[in-house]
Amino acid sequence: WLDKNSEIYDSSIYVTIGAEKNSYLAANPEIEIKDGFLDKLSEIQLIRGINEKRIPLVQWEKGFTIFPVGNKYDAQANFSLIKPRINVNLATYEEIIEFLDQFDQNTVYFINYSAKNYDDIYAQDYYQKREEIAAELTKLPRTKTREDIKNKLSNITQYDRSQDFFIPYSYWYEIHLKTEIDNVQAEVRAVVSVDRNDGRAKVSKLIIHNFLLR
Repeated sequence: WLDKNSEIYDSSIYVTIGAEKNSYLAANPEIEIKDGFLDKLSEIQLIRGINEKRIPLVQWEKGFTIFPVGNKYDAQANFSLIKPRINVNLATYEEIIEFLDQFDQNTVYFINYSAKNYDDIYAQDYYQKREEIAAELTKLPRTKTREDIKNKLSNITQYDRSQDFFIPYSYWYEIHLKTEIDNVQAEVRAVVSVDRNDGRAKVSKLIIHNFLLR
């Protein structure tokens, strides 16, 4: 799913795996490798090897989730309607271009896996102007509000749809902290959930993935 190059990966159990697996290469119609992270949990059922197991999505939802930037997790949400957005105050020029690349409606991936008969002229316009948009959004000063983003893009695109693609903050942040006290090193990797529903930002949840002492 993440591998698009021509290098072959072999497994002693599954033989050839990844994007070069025969089921990808011989598929008709052709399957285009996304080469990117999952935008919604249901995508996991498209991955060969997982697809064959026929595990219902409800089972995946019990133990796994995807948190698109700018969207808080909602167990009742229709994941097919969740659109990922990127934090322009943290993203680089290259990351914004890569983010907008996914909205090209002419790719096999988009045609096969987007909503039926989906036609989004706004997304295609943002994709086609991705380099201009990325250059404008990464100019100094970097700190921008929603209104700043809207104003900066008004000279590039006629469509006022910036909130569909960009946000000035995130709902989830990854933390990697290292410290040393009395010759003991501590290292923590965690994810923080920020609640912004009342207009203020406050930490609502801290999930620690790794805690190491040396």
